[in-house]
Amino acid sequence: MNSDESGDDLFRLRELAPVWLTAELDWRPVTEIANPYSAPSVADPHVREPDSLVSTGVAKSFMKWGAICYVSAVPSFWAGLMTGSTFAHVSAMVLGILCFVVAYTYADVTYIRHAISQNRRLRTALRIGYGTRLVISIIVPVGLMVDLWFGILSIGIVSHFAGPIMQMRADSVADPAQVFPAVFATTLIQGVLVNIVLAGYMAAVYAVLSLWDGKSPTAAR
Repeated sequence: MNSDESGDDLFRLRELAPVWLTAELDWRPVTEIANPYSAPSVADPHVREPDSLVSTGVAKSFMKWGAICYVSAVPSFWAGLMTGSTFAHVSAMVLGILCFVVAYTYADVTYIRHAISQNRRLRTALRIGYGTRLVISIIVPVGLMVDLWFGILSIGIVSHFAGPIMQMRADSVADPAQVFPAVFATTLIQGVLVNIVLAGYMAAVYAVLSLWDGKSPTAAR
């Protein structure tokens, strides 16, 4: 008997059955009724998640890295305001920090989440690294002393190619068309330098954790 004939027979039986019986029975074909003893289905990792879940994950990642980046930039931002507080200065620094927020968000949703879920040592190293950076930034005098060297080096690099940026003071004669790109470039270069040093620090932490796990027989792999 094929499926069409089976469906027709079920329809005729349903028409002949009393009303109280039709309310209690499941009249779907047998092939459509789930087997209660079958193994639970496993989600296919290659199946794309709904757009709502993806957008929610991206938004959470953006807010997380936004908080990390802007808190980490407090000492440098405060130092930057001492060289100029015009709209061009402030907007260039804010936009520069935002570039790092977007870059970290993209890296997080495409690689970091999966990597740290598979590697406990990497997860620990990232937490120690960014945690250390946040603590240094919160203690503003310490963060200012650390970031000052990166700022001086960044200003030197930009000044070599774009002229003396230190002369771009927050006065009425400062040209926003010159101030904005110079400050924006300085912010990006300083952020790259800080992240290079931070990556080296986290790599050292990861190496120490790997050595520790190698010596500990009870360490989780």
